[in-house]
Amino acid sequence: MKKRLIAFLFLPFLLAGCSSTYVYNNLDWLLYWYLDDYVELDKVQKKDFDIKLEGWLSWHRKEELLEYKSQLLDLKKRLNSGPLNADEWQQEFSKGRSHWERLRIRVGPELVSFAPRLTDKQVEQLFEELEKQNLENEEERAESTEAERREERLEDIQDQLKGYIGKLTKHQVQLIEDYEDKFKTNFDNWISYRRNIQQAAKSLMESRNDNPEFMTQLTHLMEHPENFQSDEYKLISEHNRLTSAQMVADLNLTFTPKQMRKLNNKVDDLLEDLDDLIND
Repeated sequence: MKKRLIAFLFLPFLLAGCSSTYVYNNLDWLLYWYLDDYVELDKVQKKDFDIKLEGWLSWHRKEELLEYKSQLLDLKKRLNSGPLNADEWQQEFSKGRSHWERLRIRVGPELVSFAPRLTDKQVEQLFEELEKQNLENEEERAESTEAERREERLEDIQDQLKGYIGKLTKHQVQLIEDYEDKFKTNFDNWISYRRNIQQAAKSLMESRNDNPEFMTQLTHLMEHPENFQSDEYKLISEHNRLTSAQMVADLNLTFTPKQMRKLNNKVDDLLEDLDDLIND
């Protein structure tokens, strides 16, 4: 749960536009608002968590934001030298994942050390809420047809792209529609993965008071979530990553001069936000 929590809070600010600095500077408040959906900390736990959170935010601002800035500067330079191919976009996706991996390595051990402090009631509340979300995801999916889900995915992709390059051409819209049919659904595998890793974490948490290997085992679980993914899940995920890279590469070939100006302005806005955060 907590690794999902941290990823939710630290990474999406890059996509938040003009509100990104506000979101980042209020992560402590937002974290507690989000955490409260899972488990309510008592006063002592919250005080100790504040200390950890302050350290995470300080490290992230001083070190990680520089990594984000470096990637954006390099990406802007390369995009203005010519379109990136699918392999190059894959490399960019990989760099993005590396931001998360560094965060996990830095924060994970301290989250693990906090886990034994949870009461039985808090642990029960945590996993009840996680399963509630699983059921809500399943119910939401069951309420729509595949055609409706396809239309929603198309709108999401188009809206995200518009946010960076502005109005799309008819050819670009058609490209997105063509590629949408190449993606494979992974929902059933994903929900099974969630339940598998949640059940493993729950079993560990229930043994936290009498299991001498608890800390080591929970750390291993957090560092190796792929162990709970089925082979089919991994294959489909890789297929979809490759398809995404090729789609973005093909779209990149179609960017008009006006769209490139819009993209450069967008990246400049993000870089300005990063500088504000780094220097704050």
